[in-house]
Amino acid sequence: MKRAFLAVAVLALFTPCFLVAQAKPQEAASAKRQAESGRLQRMFENNYEERLILFPYEATYNGDHRYDDRLGNGILTKATAPRFISRNRSSTRSP
Repeated sequence: MKRAFLAVAVLALFTPCFLVAQAKPQEAASAKRQAESGRLQRMFENNYEERLILFPYEATYNGDHRYDDRLGNGILTKATAPRFISRNRSSTRSP
C-alpha cells in the first residue's frame, strides 16, 4: 500500500515537469507557424494592393476610391503586365 501511494505521489510531482517540457517545443513550432502565416498574409496583401493599382475599376467596385484618378485606363497594357507578373512570381518563391 505504501508503494502504491509513493508511486502516485512521485507521478503527481513529476507530471507537471514533463508537461512543461513538452509545451516549449510546441510553443516554438507555433511561433514559427505564426511567422510564416504573417509572411504569407503580407504577400497576399501586397499582391492585392498591386492588383488594385493595375485594375482601378476593380478597386472602385470593391469600394476603394484611392485609384479613381486612373479610371481612364481600364486595361492591362504591355508595359505594366510584365512588371505585375514578375513581381508575383518573385513573391511566391520561398526565401
